[in-house]
Amino acid sequence: MRSWVGVLVALGAGLLPLTAGEESPHELAVKQVLKSLDKLTVALAAVKDADTAQAARPELRKAAKDWTDLKAKTALLPPPDKAEKDRLAKEYKGKMDEALKKFFTEVGRVRSFPAGKEVLMEIKTVIIIP
Repeated sequence: MRSWVGVLVALGAGLLPLTAGEESPHELAVKQVLKSLDKLTVALAAVKDADTAQAARPELRKAAKDWTDLKAKTALLPPPDKAEKDRLAKEYKGKMDEALKKFFTEVGRVRSFPAGKEVLMEIKTVIIIP
């Protein structure tokens, strides 16, 4: 399984100095990544056969576009300083690991039947990390 740190690096997560009580743009990005993975996982979980695969296509297509947009947006952020990177890792590691585990479990399940393989093409930008 891909590491969640790799996901953050792939998204170009960085950090800006914060004042007390504010979330960094990168913490918000981590939260958006988690939300995006959840949307993808829920959509994939609904795929059971050819009919449900076809029905899931629009939602998967939209979720993949949102992922790509998020990736482009976060790529513009500066790199994190060590303290913030460590803080985010400590706070979100478990959540990210769990989200990735659920997502790739669903990808593997859906890949196991012909219509599922076809529907996964809708999210190829998410599954294939360049």
